[in-house]
Parts: sequence; C-alpha cells; structure tokens
Amino acid sequence: MNDTIDKLINDSKLYYCVECGKCVAGCPMVELYEDFSSAFTSRGVIRKAILTGSLVDSGDIWRCLNCQLCERMCPAGVKYANFVADIRLLAIEAGYTDHCSFCEMCGKYYLPEPTVNAYQAILHEADRPNGYTHLCPSCKLESFAETVKVGAFRVGKK
Repeated sequence: MNDTIDKLINDSKLYYCVECGKCVAGCPMVELYEDFSSAFTSRGVIRKAILTGSLVDSGDIWRCLNCQLCERMCPAGVKYANFVADIRLLAIEAGYTDHCSFCEMCGKYYLPEPTVNAYQAILHEADRPNGYTHLCPSCKLESFAETVKVGAFRVGKK
C-alpha cells in the first residue's frame, strides 16, 4: 500500500507544496466545521502524507469538500483535491469506512460523513428540509423525480 500512496503523492505533486498558505486561506472548510483544525487542511494532510505516508486510517482526509479551490489557488500546481479523492477510495478499499456516508438507496459511497453532518446541521438550523442528504446525487434525482411525478399525477387527477 505504501507504494500506492507514494505514487498518489507523486502524481498529485504534493512535493511541490511550498507551504504558502493560499490553499488554506481560501478553503471553505473553516466556514463549515466548528472544530476546524490545521490537521485536516490541505497543508496538514500534505505534511502528514509526506512525513508519514500513512493516511488511509486517518479521519483528516474526510473533511475536504473537494471543491478544488485549493488547486486553483496553488502557485505550485499541487493537485490536492485529486489526491484526497484517490486516498479516500484507497481507504474505502482497505475497509476504513467509519467516516463515509453511503447512499440509503443504492449503497454507494457519496460523501464524507463530516460533510453530510455539517450540511444537515445547517439545514436544520435554517429550518429547511434535509430529506435528500442521505442519498447520492443519482438517487437524489431519481427520488425527487418520482416525488414530482407522483405529485403531478395527483394534481392531474383533480
């Protein structure tokens, strides 16, 4: 597994990180997570990946929103979002799924649990429905379409 992680580190250009902090300065995680920590920022995860090579069992890789803003801001061309997506898949394959949310309809991994929990809290606080936060995008669309179809059918019967 270490060879695979080394390849991901190289392919994502993590060694190019100059620790300028632009990625962290623009990262939306600070707004989403009340317990925001440097450990799960791009710089923290890059540092841990390079120094230890051990991330698949780390909860830190599950906080990234994968918005790719850090990649757009990086002057060195680090592909952090790609790295996080790949290391997550590696973690899931290795059986580390404690921080994963799986779709209740199809059973596929769709988002990290910390992200889903944060979204649900925001929706709850805003008194908004959060009925679709437990579904992957495909099943969410299918479920919504079925709801509209059934609703439209009932309206048409009047």
